[in-house]
Amino acid sequence: MTIDFEKQSQIFKALGHPTRLLLAHKLREKELCVCELNAFVDIDQSTLSRHLKILREAGVLKKEKRSMQVYYSLRVPCLLDNILECIAKL
Repeated sequence: MTIDFEKQSQIFKALGHPTRLLLAHKLREKELCVCELNAFVDIDQSTLSRHLKILREAGVLKKEKRSMQVYYSLRVPCLLDNILECIAKL
């Protein structure tokens, strides 16, 4: 198995901002629409959209448009499971 360190680095960079890490953490539990995600962060809609785009482009999130709403979820729900517990021990 070949490890793609470039891809892994992109994921860490995407998660390396407090707002994006918070968004990913909230999406561990369930998929959420943009309006629900906006309730967790004190930023304007365009800034939230930029953060979500960075996470999507890194392959962390997937999105699904339903009617007028866009829902986001983690591509791999277990993504943060061990990382956050390990970091908490530091």
